[in-house]
Amino acid sequence: MQRRELPERGFWNATSAPASTVILGRAVKNEYLTLGTLFTVAAGVMLAGGGKKDTKPPTLQQVKESVKIGASSNIKNFIAEAEKESGSKH
Repeated sequence: MQRRELPERGFWNATSAPASTVILGRAVKNEYLTLGTLFTVAAGVMLAGGGKKDTKPPTLQQVKESVKIGASSNIKNFIAEAEKESGSKH
Protein backbone atom coordinates (compact mmCIF):
# COMPACT_ATOMS: atom_id res chain seq x y z
CA MET A 1 0.00 0.00 0.00
CA GLN A 2 1.12 3.48 -0.75
CA ARG A 3 0.98 6.21 1.82
CA ARG A 4 -0.89 9.28 0.81
CA GLU A 5 0.47 12.61 1.90
CA LEU A 6 -1.94 14.89 3.68
CA PRO A 7 -2.17 18.49 2.48
CA GLU A 8 -0.48 21.04 4.68
CA ARG A 9 -2.72 23.06 6.91
CA GLY A 10 -1.69 26.67 6.63
CA PHE A 11 -2.96 29.95 7.96
CA TRP A 12 -5.05 30.64 4.87
CA ASN A 13 -6.53 27.16 4.64
CA ALA A 14 -10.26 27.28 5.41
CA THR A 15 -10.19 23.90 7.10
CA SER A 16 -7.69 25.06 9.72
CA ALA A 17 -10.30 26.87 11.84
CA PRO A 18 -13.56 25.36 13.07
CA ALA A 19 -16.71 26.87 11.56
CA SER A 20 -18.59 26.77 14.84
CA THR A 21 -18.18 26.42 18.58
CA VAL A 22 -20.27 24.30 20.92
CA ILE A 23 -21.86 26.33 23.71
CA LEU A 24 -24.27 24.62 26.13
CA GLY A 25 -24.53 21.65 23.80
CA ARG A 26 -25.48 23.68 20.73
CA ALA A 27 -23.30 24.60 17.76
CA VAL A 28 -22.92 28.38 17.41
CA LYS A 29 -21.36 29.84 14.27
CA ASN A 30 -18.32 32.07 14.68
CA GLU A 31 -20.11 34.86 12.80
CA TYR A 32 -22.77 35.00 15.52
CA LEU A 33 -20.16 35.08 18.25
CA THR A 34 -18.38 37.96 16.51
CA LEU A 35 -21.58 39.96 16.03
CA GLY A 36 -22.65 39.35 19.61
CA THR A 37 -19.29 40.56 20.91
CA LEU A 38 -19.37 43.72 18.76
CA PHE A 39 -22.93 44.59 19.77
CA THR A 40 -22.19 43.97 23.45
CA VAL A 41 -19.12 46.23 23.38
CA ALA A 42 -21.01 48.97 21.48
CA ALA A 43 -23.91 48.83 23.95
CA GLY A 44 -21.49 49.04 26.89
CA VAL A 45 -19.78 52.09 25.43
CA MET A 46 -23.11 53.80 24.81
CA LEU A 47 -24.34 53.09 28.33
CA ALA A 48 -21.09 54.24 29.93
CA GLY A 49 -20.98 57.50 27.97
CA GLY A 50 -24.66 58.33 28.15
CA GLY A 51 -26.73 59.88 30.85
CA LYS A 52 -28.18 63.23 31.77
CA LYS A 53 -25.69 66.00 32.32
CA ASP A 54 -26.97 68.62 34.79
CA THR A 55 -23.94 70.88 34.66
CA LYS A 56 -24.59 74.11 32.79
CA PRO A 57 -21.84 76.33 31.45
CA PRO A 58 -21.13 79.34 33.69
CA THR A 59 -22.68 82.66 32.77
CA LEU A 60 -20.61 85.71 31.89
CA GLN A 61 -21.36 87.26 35.28
CA GLN A 62 -20.11 84.15 37.11
CA VAL A 63 -16.89 84.17 35.09
CA LYS A 64 -16.29 87.85 35.84
CA GLU A 65 -16.80 87.25 39.56
CA SER A 66 -14.36 84.34 39.61
CA VAL A 67 -11.51 86.29 37.96
CA LYS A 68 -9.36 88.33 40.34
CA ILE A 69 -9.37 91.99 39.40
CA GLY A 70 -6.02 92.64 41.13
CA ALA A 71 -4.24 90.19 38.85
CA SER A 72 -4.44 92.45 35.82
CA SER A 73 -3.08 95.46 37.74
CA ASN A 74 -0.14 93.35 38.98
CA ILE A 75 0.70 92.46 35.40
CA LYS A 76 0.46 96.10 34.33
CA ASN A 77 2.76 97.14 37.20
CA PHE A 78 5.28 94.46 36.25
CA ILE A 79 5.31 95.60 32.62
CA ALA A 80 5.66 99.25 33.65
CA GLU A 81 8.61 98.45 35.94
CA ALA A 82 10.26 96.35 33.23
CA GLU A 83 9.91 99.22 30.75
CA LYS A 84 11.45 101.67 33.24
CA GLU A 85 14.41 99.38 33.87
CA SER A 86 15.03 98.77 30.17
CA GLY A 87 14.72 102.52 29.44
CA SER A 88 17.29 103.46 32.10
CA LYS A 89 19.90 101.00 30.86
CA HIS A 90 20.01 102.40 27.32
